[in-house]
Amino acid sequence: MRMMPNVRTKNIYEAVMHRQKMAEAKKQCEQIENKRFFQDSDVRARQEKRWTSETSFNNSMMAYLLPDKETVLSNLEARKSKLRSLLRKEADFYENEQFSTKRSLVTSLHNGMAEKLDSMNGQSENAMSDGEASGAVESKTVVYDSHRSDGRQRDVALQRKLDELKQFERETEELERIEKEALEDQKLLQRLATERLETDETRRQRRFEKVLLRQHTAALIRRSRQVQTEITTDLAWIDRLLAFEGEEEGKAEGEGPRSRINVVKEMLEEDLRHEARRERDMDDMLASEAAELAKRREQKWKCQEEARERLLNDVLSMCQDRVDSRLQALKQMKLARAERHEALKREINAAELQWKPPFQMEQSNDKDCDKLVKTEEANSRSSHAEAVFEETLRKEAEKLNISVDELKKVASGMGFSKAPFTGNQHKTQLW
Repeated sequence: MRMMPNVRTKNIYEAVMHRQKMAEAKKQCEQIENKRFFQDSDVRARQEKRWTSETSFNNSMMAYLLPDKETVLSNLEARKSKLRSLLRKEADFYENEQFSTKRSLVTSLHNGMAEKLDSMNGQSENAMSDGEASGAVESKTVVYDSHRSDGRQRDVALQRKLDELKQFERETEELERIEKEALEDQKLLQRLATERLETDETRRQRRFEKVLLRQHTAALIRRSRQVQTEITTDLAWIDRLLAFEGEEEGKAEGEGPRSRINVVKEMLEEDLRHEARRERDMDDMLASEAAELAKRREQKWKCQEEARERLLNDVLSMCQDRVDSRLQALKQMKLARAERHEALKREINAAELQWKPPFQMEQSNDKDCDKLVKTEEANSRSSHAEAVFEETLRKEAEKLNISVDELKKVASGMGFSKAPFTGNQHKTQLW
């Protein structure tokens, strides 16, 4: 004789089933958390590789706009270390949040399954109701995880945009400082050009002074000393321009403005030494020789002075063109960055409008999960009732020796086109 199961064996069976379902739910939660952890790790690794790469820093426009390259390198290294610290903090934050989320999720699952087990013991439902309850809990867990992951992704995206906006503002301040220095350099070049014009005007006024024929030797010596003074003044002006170029180029090599200025300086120094040697040879000359020499020397001095003026003006115009091109590049960069700044602000405002506090998000997620679970439970009960209704119709048709379609017509004529029962109560009669 077969023994009927008592209450004790039934409770043991339910406890074993509950333990198996808890283990399966825990395994699914761990798989979901592991998948999310590896996805976040891949994202962080890609970001760190991109932010800490040498190409990202070598392509920066600040590398050649800053006057001091050592300062640029130190700033870049500081930025690298700061980005690494931010990534470490973000990783720690993610790990703590994932651990707390996993613990709260397992606790909620445990409590939910315990409540379901108590309700099953009190109402003595069958295995079908147990399957529906576990499916509802699993569906609620999946929906809750999806809502929570979406909220976390929105928060991370918003924080990333805010950090990008702060970095953008710091770089904008650095560009403004560089533009201010470029404007100061432009003013300095303008002062040098004005000083050059004044010097040329003074020389033109002194060039037409009359020289007495009886004092050719003295006039030549005086004119030679005047030329030496002019060359000395030009050398001082060249030194000031070299000091300015030294601040701009540092230790730059190649055919740049600094190398060309050095060539001009060497030419002026050679002219100065030549004039000093001519002055020493003036005492041994006769008056007739001095008169003839005065004409030739005056013409030569005039040609040399014009050549010096052309060289100095060419060097000055080259420096001014370089500063102007630098200012133009800064202007274009500021316009592009202003457009990017406005776009970034619009994105942040749109993200903040969609953002909700965490407490409200959890409440809304719980409500959505409950609604979805209730809908799934109702659909499951309805489909089960329809299946039972079809099975009952088939059995009754076999008893009455008629077809199922004819029996359905009779049922529809009596107002039972669908299952006449709802919920989990199983009927044994058709009407």
